[in-house]
Amino acid sequence: MDTIPDQLRANLLRAQTLTAGLTDQQFNWRPEPGRWSVAECLAHLNTTNQLDVEPLRLAITEGRRRGIQGGPPFRYGWLSRKFISMLEPPVTTKMKAPAAYAPPSEARLAPTLGSYEKLVQTFADLYDSATGLDLTRIKTTFPALPSALQPLLRMPVGARFEALAAHDRRHLWQAEQVLRKLKDGS
Repeated sequence: MDTIPDQLRANLLRAQTLTAGLTDQQFNWRPEPGRWSVAECLAHLNTTNQLDVEPLRLAITEGRRRGIQGGPPFRYGWLSRKFISMLEPPVTTKMKAPAAYAPPSEARLAPTLGSYEKLVQTFADLYDSATGLDLTRIKTTFPALPSALQPLLRMPVGARFEALAAHDRRHLWQAEQVLRKLKDGS
C-alpha cells in the first residue's frame, strides 16, 4: 500500500495532468449552473487543506510532547473507516461543503495549482514529522465544525491524513468529470 506522502504526490500529479494546457476560462468553466468548475474543485481542496494544516501540526506536536509512540500498521475504528470510504471516488453520495470550505466562484489556474503543490508538500512533511508516533491514539479536530463540537468529534491523526488524501481524490475525480463534459462540448 502506498504511504500517505505517496498518495498525496499521486494526487498532485493527477491535478497537474488534469490542468495541463487549460486556459483560465476553461479552468473556470461549469458544466451547468450549480455545478463546480475544475477551478472550484481545486480551490476547494486548497481551502479545506489549508484549514487542516494547523490542527494536524498541533496534534503531532502534542503527541510528540506526550511521547505517544507507535508504528504502523495503524488500525482505525469503524466511524473513521466509514468516513474515509465515503470520500473515495467514484462519488455516489453528494455532500454539501460546509461554509468554511466553500471555494471562490472563480480562480486563476497558476496560483491555484501552485497553492495545491505547496499544500501537498506541507502535508507530506507533516506526515513525515509524525514518524514514530501512534497515529491511532493522537487525535485531531475538524476545523469546519462549530467550535463547541470540535472537542467532541475528533479523529485519529493517521485517519485524518487518509481522509485528506481520499477527499483530494474525490474532487480530482469530480474535476475529471467536468473536463469530460468540456471536451465533449456539453
